[in-house]
Amino acid sequence: MESREQIIQKEAQIQLLTKVFKQDQICFKKCIKVAEKRLTEDQEKCLKICNNKVQVAYDFLHKLNDKVLE
Repeated sequence: MESREQIIQKEAQIQLLTKVFKQDQICFKKCIKVAEKRLTEDQEKCLKICNNKVQVAYDFLHKLNDKVLE
């Protein structure tokens, strides 16, 4: 069984990741608004970077969540 300290540490990690994930979602939404107009090369890069960040954060949160539930 995990110690109270380990559980608190995991909860802190999840909170941090959730915060980062929300920031990336905001970034992603801004990029989508821009993308609805004509995309410049820079905006296209922005969209791809945000999309990758959101996907990585999402995958990581799921993996972490699975570990916490074990």
